[in-house]
Amino acid sequence: MMRDEASADRMFEEMRWRNRILVVASDRRDEAIDRQLVAIATHSAGWSERDLVTIVLLPDRGYVARDPSGGLAEAETVSSDVAASMRRRFGIDGDGFAAALVGKDGGVKARYESVVAPEEVFPFIDAMPMRIDEMGQRP
Repeated sequence: MMRDEASADRMFEEMRWRNRILVVASDRRDEAIDRQLVAIATHSAGWSERDLVTIVLLPDRGYVARDPSGGLAEAETVSSDVAASMRRRFGIDGDGFAAALVGKDGGVKARYESVVAPEEVFPFIDAMPMRIDEMGQRP
């Protein structure tokens, strides 16, 4: 296993069973990426409540944004090789914008070809059995 594959695997395993992930990828830093980040920041409370982490994958690097209100300025930067490994892991390839919602179990739950509104993601997550259990446990 290559070092960067191992780094990506380690990063993913740290999030598994703790976080849901929205993986957002594009062949360039463009308006769609910015619109997605603004949508997430605007709904940061709901994002945090659902234990969501955002991973942004670009050709030259990737970002792991754990704080939904911080955008990429607050995100951890990863190398292009780690970003490429994550693209492979989540089955994201090709040109343009793509996103994948990954559950806490590590499985891809939904795929999107355009900016996804939190209002679309939240009900989908809230219907998941693990999330239903979480909502029953929270005061």
